[in-house]
Amino acid sequence: MTSQRCCAILFLLFGCCFQLAAQNTNLAATDTSQAALAWIRQNAMPLRYTEAGHGSRDLNALKKTLRGVRIVGLGEVTHGGREIVRVKHRLVEFLITQMGFTAIALEAAFSDVEPMNDYIMFGKGDRAAALTSQGYVPHDSEEFAELLDWLRDYNRTVPASRKVHFYGLDLFRNDVGRRKVSAFLRRVLSEDEALADSVFQALAAEEAKWPGWDTVNVAKIRPRLEVLSNHLVGRETELATRATRAEFDQILQYIEVMKQATMLKGRSQPMADNLGYLIAHERPGTKFVVWAHNAHIGTSTPNPNTGADSYNLGYILRRRFGRSYYALATEFDRGSYRSRITAPPGDFKEGVLASAPDGSIPWQLSRAGIGDFVVDLRTARRGDLAWSWLHSPHLAHNINWAYQDSSRVYARRNVGALYDGIVFVRAISSTHPTVNALKTVAAKIGF
Repeated sequence: MTSQRCCAILFLLFGCCFQLAAQNTNLAATDTSQAALAWIRQNAMPLRYTEAGHGSRDLNALKKTLRGVRIVGLGEVTHGGREIVRVKHRLVEFLITQMGFTAIALEAAFSDVEPMNDYIMFGKGDRAAALTSQGYVPHDSEEFAELLDWLRDYNRTVPASRKVHFYGLDLFRNDVGRRKVSAFLRRVLSEDEALADSVFQALAAEEAKWPGWDTVNVAKIRPRLEVLSNHLVGRETELATRATRAEFDQILQYIEVMKQATMLKGRSQPMADNLGYLIAHERPGTKFVVWAHNAHIGTSTPNPNTGADSYNLGYILRRRFGRSYYALATEFDRGSYRSRITAPPGDFKEGVLASAPDGSIPWQLSRAGIGDFVVDLRTARRGDLAWSWLHSPHLAHNINWAYQDSSRVYARRNVGALYDGIVFVRAISSTHPTVNALKTVAAKIGF
């Protein structure tokens, strides 16, 4: 046999082996996908309604799922999906009325959310003004207004121990905090008021330009904030006769959040720290809902190439609270959603998506044929084919508030590692901005 014939036979054999290996791989992928589909059908909790006000009969199975859970990270696959906001509203209603949750922490400004809390807790102020003053345009919607109205009505009917408090976690707007720190200094430490006014004016000027602020100027503000907070801490004993411990702590926390904003190193760790502050200053045992984007609530490990600033908020919460933190993401198959041109601030934009691509997470959830549902991913058994599919990377929606071309709204996600559960809604439509939100966007300001 010639060497040429030997080579040809060897190449043929290798080709057959590679073809068989590829076929086996495809068969294995099909097997795990089919197993995941069967598992979803067996474990899904169908939702009869995706809006609040219909009782909790179809959600009662979640009572067992969330037994022992102290913090629910309630994610949203897009900030601009009407049905996403409304199904989250329904879940908040369930968590409050059936599970004893009494605090909501929003992905929005730590201090500038306070008018929203005043509105739902005490009936103070104007709902429209409170929605707008928190400064985050996606939350300034008619759907979010429905949630605030429901919370206000609920708080009117329950004793103080069951009233729901509303908090912010984020860093980039501090109007309320600045005003309260200035008023505090004017009352108890007037000699520091001029120092505070100077640094606050500089920070306010930069915040008005966020996210397009001058990072060089912002970095220069932090040392001045350090001087202010250090001076207050140094005179803590003296000030104890003029302010309560809780008031003093709150003033220091307002300044701390301003310092966080000037660090320019990401949001997850500061938001986790701010939640820690809120938990420490709430009643012992208070249960929290963390309302944020899916990207924040996931429990993924950090990327070793980018360091600690790549931690998800949910990753930090899982490290701190273990399984008493439950990350509940949302997904959908098709529809439209609202977003905005943000660099520089511009108009609203509507994204429109057809059904999810084959093999993706939303495709798999949709073909279960159940409709809208919740599924607890913790019940998947390690090592089973369904578990393997859930813990492998597949495309999932990853929609930012800043407008993206439709070709960029998917990213590979290992949902079994990221989330404890998923709320699936078949189709969504765009949120409805309030009159004030329309004015904000028309003025080309805000985020």
